[in-house]
Amino acid sequence: MPTTTGTIIEVSPGRATVVCAGAAGCARCAAGNGCGSGLMERLLGDRLRTVEARVPASLDVAAGDVVSMGIDDDSLVRGAAAAYLVPLSGLLAGCLAGAALLPGSGDAGVLAVGMLGLLAGFAVPRLLGRGGGPVPVVLSRQATPLVTAKP
Repeated sequence: MPTTTGTIIEVSPGRATVVCAGAAGCARCAAGNGCGSGLMERLLGDRLRTVEARVPASLDVAAGDVVSMGIDDDSLVRGAAAAYLVPLSGLLAGCLAGAALLPGSGDAGVLAVGMLGLLAGFAVPRLLGRGGGPVPVVLSRQATPLVTAKP
């Protein structure tokens, strides 16, 4: 189970809003010369790292608590399949349907129907209610506060 640490900023029954600890990043990210994740971190700040997490009834947490969160492996695999495999399958099915239904249209017709299949593949998980991805669960409350340095 992948886990991370964060600080609770708001608590509601059964849920908590958590700001995850920032990733260290590399020297190129810190200098703004990396892949862009350092730039996104500076532009979006805590919005990029803020998540809604489920809180088990057996765990008593409050705003300001430092917690450990995790995502169940099965949930992570299902979320990845919904995000990647379903749209890819839609693209392939659309291309096959375009080739079968529009034999004289050439590549442009196949590509157009394939793109419609791709869009349908992105829409299907959202329509089925799985577009939000896996929901992290608060696993435990840590005894000491997390110390982070802001750049």
